[in-house]
Amino acid sequence: MKIEIVLTEGSFNSPCEKGVVKVTGEIRLPAKQGLGGLVDELVFGSKVKLLGESLYDTWGSINWKESYRYKTFTVSGETFAEASKSAIEVGKQALEPLIEAVEEHRKKLKRVGSFQSKRVIIQV
Repeated sequence: MKIEIVLTEGSFNSPCEKGVVKVTGEIRLPAKQGLGGLVDELVFGSKVKLLGESLYDTWGSINWKESYRYKTFTVSGETFAEASKSAIEVGKQALEPLIEAVEEHRKKLKRVGSFQSKRVIIQV
């Protein structure tokens, strides 16, 4: 499963805004092909929030062509290098609760094992 932090745009702030430049980033999560909802492994509902939104299958916006859901964020700085570095850190920090939840869920799945179908026939 691929989760991405992508820096999509760099621009200059207006004089009244903090910092000189701003960088826009996206967090991209995989979606179900043709359906648009988040892949099941990432749907944690209100237990996990990412960029202020609970992780239901409709989290963020959809990119149908590349089959991912995304949400943007913006970071300001004095230089593009500084703002880009900050944006990557913001993205990583935002993803921490999701990564922890996925790891915890995977551990639980390992612990419970797999289901084996069984048939018991009782003759009377």
